[in-house]
Amino acid sequence: MPIINHTAHSVQAISSAQVALHRNAGASPTVTPPTKTQSLSDNAGACADFAHTLDGMSLIVARDGLPTELRAFADAVIGIAGGRDEWIDAGDELLAERMNCSTKTVQRYRKDFIIYQEQQKVIWIEIQDNYRDSATGKNYPHKYRAHLHKAAVAVVANARRSPEWNINPGVALREGMRGVKAPNVDKAHRSRGRKRELDAETVINKNLKTAATLIRKAQKLLDGIELKRLARGGAILFQPDAELVADVQQAAASLSNDIGTKPVDNLSSGFQGGESPNNLEDTSDTAYRLSDVSSKPNPPAPTRPVEPIAPPEIPEESSIDDALVALDVFASVGVTDFKVLFKDDVAKSVDVVDAHATLASVVRSMPDYLARSDARGESFILDMKANGRWLIQVDEANGEVQRLLADVAFATLQTSDGNGQSFLAFRSEREALAANERLFATLRPLGANRGASGGLRWIGSHNFKPERIRDDGTHPRVRLLAYHRGRFTSADALDALGLLGDIEQPKPEPRPALIARTNAGRLPSYAKATADTRRKENDEIDRSAVDFHFACVALSWGRSESETIDAINRHSSKARERRDNYAEKIVSKAMDRVTTSH
Repeated sequence: MPIINHTAHSVQAISSAQVALHRNAGASPTVTPPTKTQSLSDNAGACADFAHTLDGMSLIVARDGLPTELRAFADAVIGIAGGRDEWIDAGDELLAERMNCSTKTVQRYRKDFIIYQEQQKVIWIEIQDNYRDSATGKNYPHKYRAHLHKAAVAVVANARRSPEWNINPGVALREGMRGVKAPNVDKAHRSRGRKRELDAETVINKNLKTAATLIRKAQKLLDGIELKRLARGGAILFQPDAELVADVQQAAASLSNDIGTKPVDNLSSGFQGGESPNNLEDTSDTAYRLSDVSSKPNPPAPTRPVEPIAPPEIPEESSIDDALVALDVFASVGVTDFKVLFKDDVAKSVDVVDAHATLASVVRSMPDYLARSDARGESFILDMKANGRWLIQVDEANGEVQRLLADVAFATLQTSDGNGQSFLAFRSEREALAANERLFATLRPLGANRGASGGLRWIGSHNFKPERIRDDGTHPRVRLLAYHRGRFTSADALDALGLLGDIEQPKPEPRPALIARTNAGRLPSYAKATADTRRKENDEIDRSAVDFHFACVALSWGRSESETIDAINRHSSKARERRDNYAEKIVSKAMDRVTTSH
């Protein structure tokens, strides 16, 4: 594929000598590994050629605005191509190995690279999509054809012809790069696969799959509408059009009869606990409460005063009404995604039954969850970390603590005899973090502590912790003492009530005095940090541990926190994937380690 070289005022193909230059600088199978009598100096010419070619490529991508994180993707494709001017197959696993990242990251970077080329109107790597041959069932990986490395070779060739080459190769390379442009290619990205007319059976199955997907999306949207209405104080349940639901049912039943299968289950079950369209019509004016799915009476009024914590009458049965009321209360402040797990408090084992449970799925399964908890003596726990980051969970909240928080907590719980929890909701995670430390400066002397786990032995179930067992051998039931739907608080409101204490600022500790003189002004090797850090049990690189080790060494060598953060953002694949304040957190932890170890 030709590279447009305006310096030569013509479109020139890369010569065999230029390609050989690239191959000598790359991974050609003809390059023999060093023997005992060889040293790197014996390959000085090849090393210099490689360095100049790499520098030429860096100049090109800098000029054309290639984002830094996409350079690894381009390098991996070019390396696998091995200098060949042809389409090459490369699976995502192959690229991920060279980029030191996951296949998901490869897929994201490929998409970003395609967008980059379209926006910049340059084509340095042609890409053909992967596909599956429906006739043979064979999977074909993505195909790539690289041009960027050939342009880099052209830059070096131009630079060598410049009088500046023997004086300052860097200047010559910049001059040689000016005339090198991307090749003229019709498309940077091509979809591929066998184009054939689908048979009737395939069309039917595709349409059925689409219909099922759309129904599931409708259910998800319906859950979202219910959540928003709850969070805004609404009380009327949105009802899907009963005629449309009936039409879907009729169409599914008709199809089942045509193909001689058992009739499809009620398709409206996902909309309202298995009710028929007629029932949906009849309940359109009913106030919405999650406990409506129970046959027992509706829950009490939306608010209830804080009661003194005292042992209730025993024995107690699990209460599905309390469990569903609690779900309603937590949903009113935006908590609708959960991880469902059961914990054997004696064996200390945990069974995660649903890592991505929705509000609707937990409501439907609540009777089964409570039954399992009672039958097996396991604590039923809902983990709310997925979307409860704007909550403050106050553990070990005795009666005095709960009375102090009565005007700001949206839920007050009794988890065992004489012990409880209070939950506060904020409008954002940032606001919750701003109030957290100062709030516990006030509450900690009263015996309360911060609940960091995000998990809660759910209201209505029993607390099977061995240390909570009563003298008569029974286990306490988690109770909802008080609640206020949709109540949010703020740092200002807490401060006005005198709940935010002063945080004692620790005296800044001096930087370590034992800084190696020979390492002053240097950054450690990230590759060495990777090699020195213990791998995971499956022999994968522990990227967080590598970053932490690198940060500790850099700080102990006297590098500043900002320098160390910049270095981690440059070298760490995990930092590039996260795109948040990951590097800042790692360096903060490393600074704590370094300052306390000296």
